[in-house]
Amino acid sequence: MWSIVYLITGAIFIALLNIVFFSKKKIDSEEIRCFKVLIVANLIEYASEGILHLLFRFGNVDSIFTTIISKLYLILILFWGMFFTLYVTVLCFKSNKYIKIRNTLRTLIGISFVVGFVLIIVLPEVKFHEANIVYIYGASVDSLKVFSFSYILIWAILVLCSRDKWRNKVYVPIYINVLLLIIGGVVQGIDPSILISSVTTTIVCYTMYFTIENPDVKMLNELYRNKELMEQNYEDKYNFLFEMTQEARNPLVNINSLTLALRNEENPKVIKDGLLSLNNMVRQLDFSINNILNISSLDVQKIKIINSKYELDKLCNEIVTRIKPEVKKGVDFELSVPKQLPVLFGDYMKLRQILYSFSHPYYIKLLFLLNTS
Repeated sequence: MWSIVYLITGAIFIALLNIVFFSKKKIDSEEIRCFKVLIVANLIEYASEGILHLLFRFGNVDSIFTTIISKLYLILILFWGMFFTLYVTVLCFKSNKYIKIRNTLRTLIGISFVVGFVLIIVLPEVKFHEANIVYIYGASVDSLKVFSFSYILIWAILVLCSRDKWRNKVYVPIYINVLLLIIGGVVQGIDPSILISSVTTTIVCYTMYFTIENPDVKMLNELYRNKELMEQNYEDKYNFLFEMTQEARNPLVNINSLTLALRNEENPKVIKDGLLSLNNMVRQLDFSINNILNISSLDVQKIKIINSKYELDKLCNEIVTRIKPEVKKGVDFELSVPKQLPVLFGDYMKLRQILYSFSHPYYIKLLFLLNTS
């Protein structure tokens, strides 16, 4: 009687949990993937248990179909325990530095499931049906109990290895699962007809939903974090563009003033110095505009590399021509370029932009090496 009550109640609750969980958007993570499998397996476990009850009461207890459903029920319990163990390994070894340990444990756990699966299929079972009392026992059920106990030991060892995280709420389902399994073992030792394994897994699933990185809460946290990053990025870009526009405005004002001053100038030396100053201002303006264009490209992630043929010696001569007039007094400038350079292939404009940005208060050296190997 109580088994039917537990069955119907638990099936309703786990069905509602599946509906609520799968009807919402979720963050893709290992914990969430494990949780998906666990709640679906729990629902299928209820279905197989319900079919088994119907076959015991209204069908042929010794039929092949009843045997298949009973073994499927045992395999689903084993499968749930195996996947919950995988979930525990994810909790205890979440960091990437433990990835080898996690993969090794997954392999061993997977092998244990295969062995348990074979034993449940091969070993015999006995079906008990008398009045309203129905249950199964035998060698296959005993093998399931052995594997369940081994999984509990694995949970205990893994939790002990992560004792600094014992108070973390994500470990609560493990404690509840162990406690309910112990209670279930005692209850079934008194009355084997009371099957509460499915109810136990349902309670654990509900606890997991509210203690793991809750999909609803995690989704909101992710959205809020992304919102903060976008706002910070927007503010940084705004401040940068404001500074760059101010830097660009000053050279324009100076260029205008200098050109007005040189318009009626007749002294060649003053005109020459003025032209050099104009060249410096143009370079400063060019640098500011390039910075503005670069930050815009970075923001939309559309930096394009344009590959083409170019001659490095010509590029270096251009660099020398543009840098030398700006070198301050006492600053050394050295350029070393191999002779007979071949025609190179790459982004000529990006390379020139990088070279133009080189500056040092004491010493500038451009060294190019040719690897002929």
